[in-house]
Amino acid sequence: MADTDASRRGRLEYSGKHILAPMVRMGTLPFRSLCLDYGADIVYSEEIVDIKFLQSKRTVNTALNTVDYTIPKELIFRTHPCEHSSVVLQIGTSNSDQAVQVARMVENDIAGLDINMGCPKDYSVRGGMGAALLKTPDVAEDILRRIRAEFKKPLTCKIRLFHNMQDSVNFAKRMEATGIEAIAVHGRTKEERPSHKNNSAAIRAIAQAVSIPVIANGGSSDIRCYNDLEKFRLECGASSVMVARSVQTNPSIFRREGLLSREQMISDFLRKSIDFDIPFRNAKYGVQHLFGDTSTEFGQTFLATRDYPDMCEVFGFEDYYAQKHVSTPEKDRLVVEKKSCSLKRDREEDIVVEEVDYNPISKKLKKALNTFTPKSILLEHCKKHSIAPAQYSFTSTGKTFCGSVLVMGKTFISTVPHRTKKDAEQAATVVALRHIMPEFSL
Repeated sequence: MADTDASRRGRLEYSGKHILAPMVRMGTLPFRSLCLDYGADIVYSEEIVDIKFLQSKRTVNTALNTVDYTIPKELIFRTHPCEHSSVVLQIGTSNSDQAVQVARMVENDIAGLDINMGCPKDYSVRGGMGAALLKTPDVAEDILRRIRAEFKKPLTCKIRLFHNMQDSVNFAKRMEATGIEAIAVHGRTKEERPSHKNNSAAIRAIAQAVSIPVIANGGSSDIRCYNDLEKFRLECGASSVMVARSVQTNPSIFRREGLLSREQMISDFLRKSIDFDIPFRNAKYGVQHLFGDTSTEFGQTFLATRDYPDMCEVFGFEDYYAQKHVSTPEKDRLVVEKKSCSLKRDREEDIVVEEVDYNPISKKLKKALNTFTPKSILLEHCKKHSIAPAQYSFTSTGKTFCGSVLVMGKTFISTVPHRTKKDAEQAATVVALRHIMPEFSL
């Protein structure tokens, strides 16, 4: 489809764009909105694993005018009309069935969907997601083709480089053949880190080999102002530029008019965090990146804050926070419209969902508790207090499993994929023990 046709239909275009890259914990609504205000054309969400969406409820938040996807006690994704034509949701997946389900759920709330095929972190790779998909091109292709058959909005994927240039080109061409609108390329391999030089030549080779827009990523070390965005794009021969680390500390890089002071950026971000009622830990995380050096007395005062009122007092936002807090009381913030949840339960308050990776935890447990495991500890607890035995179930994520355990009338879930059902059971049991036995700690 020609770009002019896309423009008339209000669809995303991926040529000549400055794009906010997906960033864990940072890519939430306040920061996405801030980057759009400063001049970004497209903003990607942080990566969200498919299973979390399938366990979530879609809610319309009338107080904030947002659409929220939540699991008990956790906000997964929040979006506002201010970004409706610009926000791309990135998901982590290794299962085409689950990816298609997510695409159906969110299609009306986003401008585009991206499949993460480049995250090198062990959490993603062990679940067959992220950079693991580079080694399973059949799975990667199946995911994109299945989504493309049903999802009507733009679809992209974000990849890293192979060690061999031709392998990178071949993979990109194979993904292009699925019908995606663009491909983002981080100019490093799975093993390389930001200290390694970005491979602009490899991005250029891919851009020359495919006919869809290529989005260049990985140049943060050379991007310090607006003009550097175009320099990096030209260096890579790409259609657009995607930026992460440099924007994380200075989003005013997107401003054609020039950079802003850190005080101004913190003020703008904190105001949006309050406006969109984002969890405090996310707000503080964002402010900390914008703040820079926290070794000063003022920086240490900020780091010591434990909630919104504390942080707002440090930055002079007490009145603004008080006004917003009163106008959106907690009980009025979420108005449920409809749900989409793969693990159905009668009562929302009877589900506890956390991220627990059992593999490193089990080693600590074996050292501290000899040969005891979370399951054996829970079993002994149930016997001691005449509690009915725990019941276990699983959700498959392709070659991996996410576990849940029903005990004492509550369901405890770990959303981290594990390679065996046994480890998935143990991870879910850790979630249960943390809530049932206050003395349980790692």
